[in-house]
Amino acid sequence: KTDDEVLELWRSFGEAFDAVHVATAIRAAILAAGDVEDLASDKRWHSLLRAAVGQVSNFRPQDLSGVAWALARAELSGSVACRELMQQMAICVAARAADFAPRDASLAAWALAKAELGEAAVEALAAAAEHR
Repeated sequence: KTDDEVLELWRSFGEAFDAVHVATAIRAAILAAGDVEDLASDKRWHSLLRAAVGQVSNFRPQDLSGVAWALARAELSGSVACRELMQQMAICVAARAADFAPRDASLAAWALAKAELGEAAVEALAAAAEHR
């Protein structure tokens, strides 16, 4: 699939997406994107990110770490929408650090550190380290 196909699925069926679908769509769009700058300027992408902010508390640990990793790896964590999502994910990581497998904790820690979120990232990283 291309990022356009993923975003078109979101546009057409997004209202029925649960947290797992939203997280999967974000990762799939990033991994399929030929040019992340085009992705970052797509209105459907921003709609997907806004939905993720609303559903982030329902993300599984592997969804939190996977989405954070994909955004940071693609260097998409700098936009306002991405930063808001990353900040919300940092809060969830800090609150649920004990639920994370070591792999997910390390992916989330790397992504949050790379995103340079300040205090939210520090709290999430400390919580993840405390539980490992």
